[in-house]
Amino acid sequence: MKARSSIGSNCTSSRSRSMTQRERRCGRFGSKRSILIFAALVAAVVAGNPLLAATCPAGSNPSSVQRWTPWEGCLAATGDFSGRRGYSDVELKITYQRLTTSFVGYAFWDGGVGTSSDKGVFLFRTAFPTTGTWTWTASCVSGPCQAMHGQSGQVNVTSYSGSNPLRQHGFLVQTVLTYGYPSKSIWSVPKYYDNTPFFWLGDSAWAAPMKLLPDDPEPDPDWGDYLTNRAGKGYTIVHLGSAPYWAGTTDTGGNLPFCQSTSPPGACVAPGPTVVLPNSQVRPNPPFWQGFEARVKAANDKKLVVFLAGVLEPVGGDTDATRYPEQAEAVIFARWIAARLSGYHVVFSPGFDSPPVTVDATNLVSRLKAVGAEIKRIAPRHLVTNHWSSAAWLTETMACGSAFAQVGMNQLNAESWMGFHMFQSGSICPEGPSRLDRLTQRARTLAQDFATLANPKKPSLNGEATYDTGQAPDSGGGRNRYRARQTAWLSALTGSFGYTLGVGGVWDWGLCGTALPNPCEEQYPSGYRTPRSAWTQMIADDIKFFRQTRQNELDASAIFAEQWRLDPVNQSAGETAKQVFARDADNVMVYIPEGNTVVIDVTDLTGNPANYRWINPVNGNGIVPAGFSCNPAAVTCSYTNPNRGLSTGFKDAVLIVVASPLGGFASFSSDGAAAGGQRELRVWIGSPEGKEWGVQADLLRSDDEVERSLPVRLDSSSTSRNATAVALSARGYLAAWADVDSGAGRTRLLARRVGDDGQPEGPIFEVTSGRDAEFARPALAAGVGGRALVAWEELDLASGRRSIRTAVIEADDAVNLDTIPTREIDGTVPSRVKIASNGDGAVLVAWEENGMRGHPGRVMASWLPPGDRKEVLAQQIGESQGTLLSLAWAGSDETGALWVEWEDQLSGRSLGRFRSAFGPEGRFLGVTEIVPADQHPPAEPSSELP
Repeated sequence: MKARSSIGSNCTSSRSRSMTQRERRCGRFGSKRSILIFAALVAAVVAGNPLLAATCPAGSNPSSVQRWTPWEGCLAATGDFSGRRGYSDVELKITYQRLTTSFVGYAFWDGGVGTSSDKGVFLFRTAFPTTGTWTWTASCVSGPCQAMHGQSGQVNVTSYSGSNPLRQHGFLVQTVLTYGYPSKSIWSVPKYYDNTPFFWLGDSAWAAPMKLLPDDPEPDPDWGDYLTNRAGKGYTIVHLGSAPYWAGTTDTGGNLPFCQSTSPPGACVAPGPTVVLPNSQVRPNPPFWQGFEARVKAANDKKLVVFLAGVLEPVGGDTDATRYPEQAEAVIFARWIAARLSGYHVVFSPGFDSPPVTVDATNLVSRLKAVGAEIKRIAPRHLVTNHWSSAAWLTETMACGSAFAQVGMNQLNAESWMGFHMFQSGSICPEGPSRLDRLTQRARTLAQDFATLANPKKPSLNGEATYDTGQAPDSGGGRNRYRARQTAWLSALTGSFGYTLGVGGVWDWGLCGTALPNPCEEQYPSGYRTPRSAWTQMIADDIKFFRQTRQNELDASAIFAEQWRLDPVNQSAGETAKQVFARDADNVMVYIPEGNTVVIDVTDLTGNPANYRWINPVNGNGIVPAGFSCNPAAVTCSYTNPNRGLSTGFKDAVLIVVASPLGGFASFSSDGAAAGGQRELRVWIGSPEGKEWGVQADLLRSDDEVERSLPVRLDSSSTSRNATAVALSARGYLAAWADVDSGAGRTRLLARRVGDDGQPEGPIFEVTSGRDAEFARPALAAGVGGRALVAWEELDLASGRRSIRTAVIEADDAVNLDTIPTREIDGTVPSRVKIASNGDGAVLVAWEENGMRGHPGRVMASWLPPGDRKEVLAQQIGESQGTLLSLAWAGSDETGALWVEWEDQLSGRSLGRFRSAFGPEGRFLGVTEIVPADQHPPAEPSSELP
């Protein structure tokens, strides 16, 4: 389409936003109105009139675009936009609307075409969330923009058919649960717009925008290859600075980020070298920022979100006096850059290594608040956080060991624009023991500190840990592969919802590889001196395996506030050797950085402690266990670290204790038999022999020793997760798992039969064939006649509706999706579905609904009669009195009763375990407390009904 304004072009482009400099120089006047304006312009120039008209870039205002793909509109105005008028004075709001849905954005001044940088070209960008015809309308809020007021146009938004998750699932969002009186709120971790989970795995490329080649005609191949490398390893986000002074004064095309506002068209006069930027005498230089946004677009195209740090301080300086702009100027730039990037998948931060208070006593909190609020006002659909410095603690600011201000990171918690906290666990201390202590302590404790902020309660993230710059792990230094890997695990198992890596040669984009003197004041060793060699360092693979293990083995609703389970046995060690513990309703996970033993207090834990295994964090492979023992009197179990004899830097290991319906932890016994003397099939996700990552199976003897280990499914083209298995009533087992096919860009539920001998039988088959939806966390139960029952969580991509779905898998692997009715979920957060069946064929499907309609959580269930199914309404069968509930398992007894057991929790502390049961005829029998708070679970699931 063409906006009803003085816009036209004779250049075509397949890109709907961010044109290259070459494309921006191509344009003409096309409409009848444009011809009249052109004639008037010529007359004005001849007459010496300083008011210059402008032309929009070629390709602006395309008539159609795919969903969640950046779209660029343009308005060109006749007027005097010299100096700072276009940049600082104009506020032009754009309202986008389709039917009853609307949202707002803002236009930004982008100079003109060619050398006429004083012209009034105003661009506006967005990404549309749904298909259909959208209308945009411009409103002049302030400044000389009346000529553009009321301009409008339409865009036809079509579906996206590719495999980029950013285009499939949309911008990152957070949901806010408000409940109680007085009102309290809990903010979710970031997720995609359609509620698809997002795992924050970042990499730092702070200096890249200043060091890459200009974007005319094509981007630097290093950037594209780097993005491909990181996306291929499972990274989801890349961290950028905008124009940090320490990386250079211009980009490699010679473009300055800011020019004197008195600079003539076509020329850019640099501000003085000691002048803080931006200030009231400068404006952004469009060619620099056009190149910058090309990096952002390239990252998005490679499936990576961009995190932009330093909106408050885009250039920075050597001293506090030249680093931080005045608040009014910082807010103007924030408005401009947020509008410029509002069509891209970007997360913003006012600060970049910013302390709450500087060493010269400048309190930055008010500036951070003002800039954060302005970013959110201009780009309300984008997430905003703050990148703090390593001198910032929760309630104070300190140098290396000594606090100098009682102002900390908690100062921004109540800000409505602040979606989550981003701490930096790296240390400002000099090399040596104090630095190692500090960087490991911060990684282990800061997420726990943020969890103490009760209202609002917001998640936290380790956005910058110690870097791997090639130091030897036994050198005593903190900047090596081992310490970077260690801080990732310390953060993840204490509450950080993600992690961002830093690698020498990548973060600085080769600056520290040059000979001295260089801006880094050191020269990195070989292998860390150029981006291309640095991004191949093995630490990137360590963190890839970290994500796979954390995501596949520990549920998104894991509990992190239980580090006391390792006290005091393991925590008498120094800061660098302390272990960390996390669990969900299914698994326990412990990271041990070094040392011989892991000792766990197993009070109230679900599962059998003999059902455990070790993962090597270096490669994700399984490790042969080295033995364990339990002390019933002390309610502890001890596990020997299988990597204890390796060299320094490789002694760390990850312990996973897998929940099992064989009984609680109070039943621990290394020689205990499984119920009924049957062998158990344990399935898990991993790579036990350094081969392809996939679904693995262990057949356990009655003494819990592994009799046979075989792969159920290996396939590097997709990622498997949420594996589970069930013993069938006739013979053998069925394994099922969720599968993310990176090539097709979709998820599936897959299943395969396994024989009594642990040998896979028959082909892998799809349970959810042909469904345009996302699937997660299957649950299995044995049905009558050799059948298997499966239930799962589902998100319909077309309608956006969430539901609990169920199916029957027949003995011949035929899948009947319609046999059991499904429960539609509307406006809730369903998770951790469980399913059970009795000998008569009745079925119980239960699930959690945490954080819905003002309630911290509740248990929902449907009881389905045997024979011909009919819709049975779901009913609430349990409610949390704390902050979270977790389903443990579902089952049946010899009377035909069906039940589900669940645990109520408050900030990681158990408030008791409960059983909700149905009689054989489907009557709800009520809720019984089977394990009071702070007491031990029974030896096996309770057999008594209410």
